[in-house]
Amino acid sequence: MATLTSASTFFRRTFTKIILAGLAIIVFFIVINFGKNLINSIFPPPPAPTTVAFGKLPKLDLSSGITYAPSTIFNVQTISGNIPNLATTAKVFTVRGPRFAFGVLDQAQQKAKNAGFDDQSVGVIEGKAKFVDPKDKNRVLVMETATGNFELQSDFASQQEIIATRPKSQEDAKRRAIDFFRIFGISEKDFPQDKITSTYYKVDAGKLVETASLSDANLVQIIFNRAEIDSLAVIYLNAANPSVRALAADQKIVAANYSPIDIQKHKFATYPLKNASAAFEDLKNGRGVFNKKIDGKVFTIRNVRLGYLQTNKFQSFLMPVYIFESDNGLAAYVGAVSDLWVQ
Repeated sequence: MATLTSASTFFRRTFTKIILAGLAIIVFFIVINFGKNLINSIFPPPPAPTTVAFGKLPKLDLSSGITYAPSTIFNVQTISGNIPNLATTAKVFTVRGPRFAFGVLDQAQQKAKNAGFDDQSVGVIEGKAKFVDPKDKNRVLVMETATGNFELQSDFASQQEIIATRPKSQEDAKRRAIDFFRIFGISEKDFPQDKITSTYYKVDAGKLVETASLSDANLVQIIFNRAEIDSLAVIYLNAANPSVRALAADQKIVAANYSPIDIQKHKFATYPLKNASAAFEDLKNGRGVFNKKIDGKVFTIRNVRLGYLQTNKFQSFLMPVYIFESDNGLAAYVGAVSDLWVQ
């Protein structure tokens, strides 16, 4: 009996010691990790050296952005009250240009047919094939056969069936746009559904006018935004002219544009960046652009961050920019790569 009691006591003591030892090890590693994080926060390690493997980069093409008057006043109203310090380096990615291959016209014809257009193109001029909707001769699809990029146009602004109707819902318009672009092979990995945004429009005297309410709208513009790259947003240069968008009416897509760039995420180099304060000076000196027209003369800066900019004209590289965010979706863009590495 004494032997069983002694064994039980020994087991309990041993088990307790094991538990305490385990807890001590866990606490030890927690303290070590906390210490490392504390040291890194006080004395951050230097960034990895840049590779600048592409040499000097071409100047970022901001020509499709919205220019602003030299008299524009820039008012910094960030949380800190200052222009923040951000990353000192960033990746620059290559962008693949058009590829020419046999059979591309056949592929274009099949996609057009699947989208409800006559599969016999009206003609191919300078690498662009034109397809007409047999139910609406003014609804025309023009596709670049080499890239698959296209533009859809129609005279929706003069059609009574558009002017007199309202979209069922934002979700219905979104679904219609997604289904339309799937026909043309949109990558839902590059353009995830949680990045889709929308804007309401009404037709007023033959022109599109933005409206805040779906109940006042005749059309919903669905904008397909890219997934982030390296935790940075990929943004469009001009808010009124995003590269992947569709204008949805109650029953059909009446206009669309599909011209994504082919980003080679495995082909990149790192480059030094100018600091945000230097970019702010560039902005004040007229070396930036807005994404849409500014009301008045004062541009209020609420936040500053880095992102990647898809330009409207083809460039061989996807390059970072500073984004100076204001109110109601208004933003200004300034190239972020150090001037020493821009031609």
